[in-house]
Amino acid sequence: MHITGTLMVSGNVIAKNFDVINHTITYLSSSGDSKFGDTTNDTHQFTGSVYVSVAGSQPSIFAVSASGAQPSVGINTDTPHASLTLSGSYAIQYHSTAVDYSVASTDYFIVVSVASKISVQLQDAVLAGRGRVVIVKAATAAPDLTVSASFGDTIDGDVWQKLYSDHASETYVCDGVSAWYIV
Repeated sequence: MHITGTLMVSGNVIAKNFDVINHTITYLSSSGDSKFGDTTNDTHQFTGSVYVSVAGSQPSIFAVSASGAQPSVGINTDTPHASLTLSGSYAIQYHSTAVDYSVASTDYFIVVSVASKISVQLQDAVLAGRGRVVIVKAATAAPDLTVSASFGDTIDGDVWQKLYSDHASETYVCDGVSAWYIV
């Protein structure tokens, strides 16, 4: 069916698939498969809760609950009880280095795998963003490991910090402006 102009329907439209090409959908609700919008930058706004499931899966693989003052996101749960509730395990970005290293925007856990002189530079605080967490670990005995802030930033008021202890690790949290703090 090809429609040019306005289509007005009184009652229900029932279909297994709604395929809309080269047009924006303002509102569409169906119990079947749906495709909305016509670009990769489309925004879809829903009121209420959203549940994403694989056929036959219980609970939902992803749920956004609108109950309470703030929406909550649940992964592998239909009843998130915090801003983010994860029922299951998770994996973090892990990077191992044996040479000087600058922390990338996707890094979370950096392991320095040699006892030689190594420097790890934290990302610029403004780029890292407020609340960004990075963990640096010396995986060897007798480390010679320096963790430094980006130019103009600090780590607890200093421009660098040494990890002296065998197998030491530190967790750094960013303020998003010019500082990293050791937790």
